[in-house]
Amino acid sequence: VTGVQTCALPISTTYETNVLFVLRFMVDQALAGGGWVEIEGFQRRFADSAKSTCQIDIDVHYEQVKPIELLKIAPMRILSFDIECFNPEGKGFPRAENGCPVIQIAAYMKEQGKKEHIVNAVWNLNTCNDIAGANVFTFENEEALLLSFRDFLETVDPDILTGYNIANFDLPYLLDRAEALKINWDFCKLGRYGERARKNITEIQGREKIEVHIDGRVVFDMIVVIQREQNLSSYSLNAVSAEYLGEQKEDVHYSQIGDLFKTSAETRRRLRSEERRVGKECRSRW
Repeated sequence: VTGVQTCALPISTTYETNVLFVLRFMVDQALAGGGWVEIEGFQRRFADSAKSTCQIDIDVHYEQVKPIELLKIAPMRILSFDIECFNPEGKGFPRAENGCPVIQIAAYMKEQGKKEHIVNAVWNLNTCNDIAGANVFTFENEEALLLSFRDFLETVDPDILTGYNIANFDLPYLLDRAEALKINWDFCKLGRYGERARKNITEIQGREKIEVHIDGRVVFDMIVVIQREQNLSSYSLNAVSAEYLGEQKEDVHYSQIGDLFKTSAETRRRLRSEERRVGKECRSRW
């Protein structure tokens, strides 16, 4: 190729290649997970040259990133969300690859340490009556709904994504629906670095475990915490809510979701309002 010069690099031996680069960096710089750091000699990147969607994007030599002692919790943005989907055929649990659409996404975001919320909103396929205390967005097609939610994530830039069973259901379902609709190239860019969210499936003791990796954001699933730390006869959201909050959401079986979705704007409001109320209470206490 004209104008390109190449040179042979000397052969070298690498060590500790089994150690993740990020972990090696933290060890070398004595950085603690979730700790504070100070940065010197950095150069800020602005919108036209930014490499990420972070609120502040900088270039800095790794040796200029140093730990500091600071007894303070960072003002992390925590986004809790939940999806609803249904099977148009009316039989069986919805499956993303079989044309079962996402019909609602509810999101609630707050900043660590503050009582008031930043966002309380519902994305709805088709019309939906007003829900007290929430912004309701309506869409004529599923593609527009999903891409709007993705754009929302980039705009509000949460540090932590949380919910109940989001790692094993909600996030994988969203990724699978995006692939089925052929919008996965745009939708799956849920992280901060332009990389597509990745789904990893492993089998542990005969059970399938799904992990979704989103660059720059922590996926924190409450059901994993409850199952690890509490001994309960049932780990459904209703059972856990009854055990720790003393109340339950309106119990809508997945087979009823389709009828509520197809009937009217009022039944679509009912589909979300009760679950949103209990979910909000869970978030405020946990």
